[in-house]
Amino acid sequence: MKKILLLLFVSALFTSASFAQESVGFSDTDNIQPLLDYRLPAWGYSNLFWDFSLNSSLQGIDRDDESRSISDIDANLSPTYHRFYESEERVSTRSLSPRIKYSRVNNPGFTQDENLNRNFQFALNGSMSERFYTDRQDLFIVGSLGGFLIQNNSRRLQRTGDDVNVDLVRLTRFLNSYISGGIGYGRIRNVNPMIRSLRLNERLNALDTNQQMNIDDLRKASEQFTRVYGYNQVYDRPEKYFWDDMDSEISTQLMELNPFDLFYLTDVLSETIGQRLEGWEVVTRVNLIHMASYSKNENKITGVETSQLGRSTLLNPTLFGRWYKNLDLKNQVGLRADFSYNHDLSSDNDLSYYVLGARAEWLHTITDRFLAQPFISYQRRINDLNFSDFSVGSSFNYFVENNLSIFSTLQYSHTRSEAAAFTETRNRLVFNAGVRYYMRRGLF
Repeated sequence: MKKILLLLFVSALFTSASFAQESVGFSDTDNIQPLLDYRLPAWGYSNLFWDFSLNSSLQGIDRDDESRSISDIDANLSPTYHRFYESEERVSTRSLSPRIKYSRVNNPGFTQDENLNRNFQFALNGSMSERFYTDRQDLFIVGSLGGFLIQNNSRRLQRTGDDVNVDLVRLTRFLNSYISGGIGYGRIRNVNPMIRSLRLNERLNALDTNQQMNIDDLRKASEQFTRVYGYNQVYDRPEKYFWDDMDSEISTQLMELNPFDLFYLTDVLSETIGQRLEGWEVVTRVNLIHMASYSKNENKITGVETSQLGRSTLLNPTLFGRWYKNLDLKNQVGLRADFSYNHDLSSDNDLSYYVLGARAEWLHTITDRFLAQPFISYQRRINDLNFSDFSVGSSFNYFVENNLSIFSTLQYSHTRSEAAAFTETRNRLVFNAGVRYYMRRGLF
């Protein structure tokens, strides 16, 4: 209990300074009609960034009449490349992310005094997806493929009193690849360019110059914001040419402002607004997943070495839906739900099971650089081992400047597993904090 209170106290210290920042954001947060009317130009963005994070968790486990606790801490380093392209006819994503992770888990069993696991992991994850809308506007087909490779080097040490029961060194490699296709109806639009345009108008009004953007100006400005990355690739002084063209696109006279006011206006590009979405969709798809594994174990006590190969292919039809709504310019809510059937094609045994999941989240702009995203989720797996998980928590992101952000997450989860031989419950509290540095980010 003391450790849980300590984690809560550290989280409060981490976020309290950011809550004290004064917001200078939207003055008219209820004006969301431009978001509802927004239609996409061909635009996109790409990010290349480094993540470094530290994670700590505490678990309490109750199985029948016995109880125990688990504590773990791990460190992660992960460079990531992400590319997103969107238009009214097509949505495309690409992602590639290697990761290095070290973890230390103290997992004493119901009869052992110590069960310590140290683990060093390297992982490589990649994915790509394409979505094409038909002539019927909101009807689309979707396809994706990807996979990940993981290698674990671990050592497990188990003691009862002064006796060492287990001293095991393990090498594990795991390969997962998938391909999927499906059909859906609905449309979710990324409305970040329009929010940026509305924010430009807010700053222009704050200058008290009697200039104001009309609806047509807001639309043209949002389209201009989607071209920022292209200016960075072509010009030595990209911001000069970008704002010259912005001034020629809209009816206001930006270049008549004095240098101080113009700098205040152009600083709109450094504001943090999160990923703002609007709309809904329902998708049914079929995933074909292939998994292969190799493990090698060396028992340091007996000197015995063993190895094992494993392969399986999983058929995974899924039905899921998403809905996002901007309540105003500072608040967005979202709901997601999915239902899937999983069947192992490579096994003669009936290993089929169903998974039902749901998640609700709320994105709130606390200040211009500080975002909070509370969430609540539930997942249930139904087969011979019935499993359920309920989680609630919140993530926080504070952007120090345009290339550096600090993030943290605090999450509590309750899981329950039921089988013929036992019933087990777990209560887990996780705190995560880290730093993200953007080596390159922009629109195109």
